[in-house]
Amino acid sequence: MISVIVATYQRANYLRTTLESIFDQTYGDLEVIVIDDGSTDNTQAVVESFAECRYFYQENRGVSHAKNLGVQYADGEYVSFLDSDDYWHPEKLGRQIDFFAD
Repeated sequence: MISVIVATYQRANYLRTTLESIFDQTYGDLEVIVIDDGSTDNTQAVVESFAECRYFYQENRGVSHAKNLGVQYADGEYVSFLDSDDYWHPEKLGRQIDFFAD
C-alpha cells in the first residue's frame, strides 16, 4: 500500500482536483491522508466529500510539520507526497511501483 500525504493550507479551491487525481490513479492500493495546517477556508468540507480520505487538522505549524505528522499516521509500505495545489498523471503511482518491482 502507498500512503499519499497531502499537506494543505488555504488551498480548498485547488484541493478537489488534487484529490481526484489521486483517486484516478491506475494503481489502487492507496490510503490518502490530508493534513490541514490551520486552514480557515472550506478545506475540511472538500476533504470530507471524499469518503476514502483520512483528515487531520493541526494549528498552523508549517508544511514540514504537516508532512511529518502525515508520515506518523501513515500505514503504507511506501509514502508519497502531493502538494495540495498540484495533480498527478493517472499512471504515476503505477509506473513507480513497477519501477520499484524491477
